[in-house]
Amino acid sequence: MPRFIFQHKVGTILFMYLLVFNYSNTRAQILLNQFAAFETKGTVSLFWQIAAGNTCNGTVIQHSTDSINFNIIGSIAGVCGSITEPTSYSFRHNNPAKNKVNFYRLLLGNTGASIIISILVLDEVEGYLFQQNPITDKATLFFKNDNKILHTLYIYNLNGILQYTQKTKEDIFQIFAANLTNGHYIFILESETNLPKLKGKFVVQQY
Repeated sequence: MPRFIFQHKVGTILFMYLLVFNYSNTRAQILLNQFAAFETKGTVSLFWQIAAGNTCNGTVIQHSTDSINFNIIGSIAGVCGSITEPTSYSFRHNNPAKNKVNFYRLLLGNTGASIIISILVLDEVEGYLFQQNPITDKATLFFKNDNKILHTLYIYNLNGILQYTQKTKEDIFQIFAANLTNGHYIFILESETNLPKLKGKFVVQQY
């Protein structure tokens, strides 16, 4: 499955959004020139464009947290698209699932389902998402880093002794249980700028 990472700037906010494309043979795939999403302040905005020369009767916007079971979160009644020119639309989802990947698709009239796109929405309070805790093999720490700023991850045991460090300019760290012994740990994530530090706890539990 091809994966593409795009960036979208809204005012002074730049946030990554991850699009996951599901290709199928439905006509809905051909109707769309583009289908994209971006997140800001805990809401997700969807944008799509129907190619010129295509029309459909009504649009339904669907949402999922597992890419399988979708629920309707909105609709646009009437004829969609235009015979003469591309037509653009937008929709805002005010209550996406926090600290989860959110999946979206469109039902364009009777033409079938569109591609599925997805976006990770982080809780603004924590500012990160820690997947797989306790860690039995490996875990992934996601955080916002749209400007590719150098970040350093520090891992301490409960006695305050530094156990492990890692650096990246991307927006994820992978933590492997094999690099640590079983027990409780504290992590601190610092940037080379004056951004606030991110702090959290996790457990290593290898079997």
